[in-house]
Amino acid sequence: MQPIVAERRDFIDPRANPFFESARARYFLARRQGRVVGRIAACVDSRFNRFQARATGSAWPRLR
Repeated sequence: MQPIVAERRDFIDPRANPFFESARARYFLARRQGRVVGRIAACVDSRFNRFQARATGSAWPRLR
């Protein structure tokens, strides 16, 4: 496996990334006319929300 691919795989793996000790995420594929055109991750970081005294999430769309 190419290093960048392995790094991205570990980035979204809750067992490999300490971020997920206080956060959760859902992953989606963006499709256009049945073809995958991007990935979307929706994350909620409970530790950050407690620190900021608010309940928000973050989303990072990546479309081609």
